[in-house]
Amino acid sequence: RIGNGSFNSGTQYPTPATEDCVLTPQATAYWSYWIASPGQASWSYSPLGAMDRKPGAGDVDAWVFGGTDVGGTTGRPTFTPDDVRAGGGATPDPSDTPTDGPSVPVGKIDVEAAARWVTQQLHDGSHVVDEGSETPNYFLTTEAAYALAAAGGRSPALDKVVARLASGTDEYAYAAGPEKAPDAAAAARLALLAEITEGDPRDFGGHDLLGDLEKNVCLTGPGPGCTAKGDFRGASYGDGQALGVLALLRGG
Repeated sequence: RIGNGSFNSGTQYPTPATEDCVLTPQATAYWSYWIASPGQASWSYSPLGAMDRKPGAGDVDAWVFGGTDVGGTTGRPTFTPDDVRAGGGATPDPSDTPTDGPSVPVGKIDVEAAARWVTQQLHDGSHVVDEGSETPNYFLTTEAAYALAAAGGRSPALDKVVARLASGTDEYAYAAGPEKAPDAAAAARLALLAEITEGDPRDFGGHDLLGDLEKNVCLTGPGPGCTAKGDFRGASYGDGQALGVLALLRGG
């Protein structure tokens, strides 16, 4: 609920008196999107989503929590477009030289605290699970392993996570079976983890991860499992392709 204790200010909305706290919210529990063009003194309900809106000079937008009707006759913002427009009328032209940004202290990342937080998210100290689940989320578990490795290098905590990932290699990277092409992104992630923890990516979880990536480079394409020649079979996204290349380069 908006305005609860984890926020800086505000009161709980909706209150239990007006809406019971349930998993399925009522139909009006959404954010409505309002727009106003230059010179427009009142809000109009946007016919487009925010991702399709391209504001121009003098345009203003507003979000309101609560329902409206198709015509946008109810639920308007309680403030006017002029209340949020830049003062002084026309939008100023950019200055010839950059202006200084706000004077704020330089931020600091507490790496040790971040590593402790990651460790606290591990189920049984070895893997990440989704809320309400006992099944490992292998993707997030590899992310946790990378974070621990970056924060402090080899450690008993990291070794335990790596061992759990090694035992789950079949499930994570070879779900289609050992005779099929591996999930290229998963195999690459595990190979990189082996490399950064001084393991052997050619013998991880009972698999030669690098060898299997090499064997499943597409010789032609497009075709089944191959978007183009030179891609890793089954890796349909650019990050998976990049991880595969990086794993092979680092693995030698």
